[in-house]
Amino acid sequence: MKLTHLLGKATPERGTPPTWKLTRSPTITINLASTLTLLLGASSSVVLARPAPTAAAPDVDVQIKFPDTNPFGRVINGASNNVLNVRLHNHGMDEVVLSKVYGEYYEPHGREKVLRKTTVSEVREVVPGGTKSRPIVYRFHSENKIGEVGLRVFVELLDAKKKVHKVLGYEGAVTIIEQPGSWFDPALLFTYVVLASFGAFVAYLLYGSYVQPSTAGAKNKKRKNVGEKVREAKEQVKEEGEKLVDGVDESWLPEHILRQRKGGKGSKGGLTSGSESEGTPIKAGKKGRK
Repeated sequence: MKLTHLLGKATPERGTPPTWKLTRSPTITINLASTLTLLLGASSSVVLARPAPTAAAPDVDVQIKFPDTNPFGRVINGASNNVLNVRLHNHGMDEVVLSKVYGEYYEPHGREKVLRKTTVSEVREVVPGGTKSRPIVYRFHSENKIGEVGLRVFVELLDAKKKVHKVLGYEGAVTIIEQPGSWFDPALLFTYVVLASFGAFVAYLLYGSYVQPSTAGAKNKKRKNVGEKVREAKEQVKEEGEKLVDGVDESWLPEHILRQRKGGKGSKGGLTSGSESEGTPIKAGKKGRK
């Protein structure tokens, strides 16, 4: 490419030293125009490809924390009375509705995999613009392994257009502990009653199988011995009484008393006589009187 083609022609004047005079080249003008056209076209295509802006979320702050009585974030396993305090500050002009509070447990390390969901609490708390909500108590349940686990708690909001917004209010590690034992726990009391009933039933079976038969045999033997002793005592008293009666000196008794005694003995001994068998009574003393 020649220099004259790019910068124009150099024409010397008479009586003066030769100088260079630059003239505008139409080629450079055309190239600049085409370059500007390309740049403008590219910039217009970028603007058209930008996505439309989405609706802004409500301007709120969510504060979720454990109560002062549980500063270390301990969660009792198997209990539904674990507590978090929730409060919402609405910085916007329109009111919002705090509709739900819910959470999830996740692995505290590694991939932070979600382990399980926790309690969903319906709130329906209306918070006007520029105000704070009342302190809300969120009670949640835990069924996890003992140790450290991650906990996330979310708040679900409804804006003035009834659009749902999900806001993360708490994220951190908590410690899962066993439920402390109590003597007055209903479950433990029921267990005590069942064990006591079972123990009483076993004791009754053992008593009926081993203790009661031996006791009954001893009682029967004792009763038999007592009965024999009573009979022997009665016979001995009877014999001694007869000996005493036979050995009494009756010579000093009146004659009519002796006759009555002898008559009584005779009547007792003659109960099997023929007259008595036929039903005829015996009248003592009438025959002698006649």
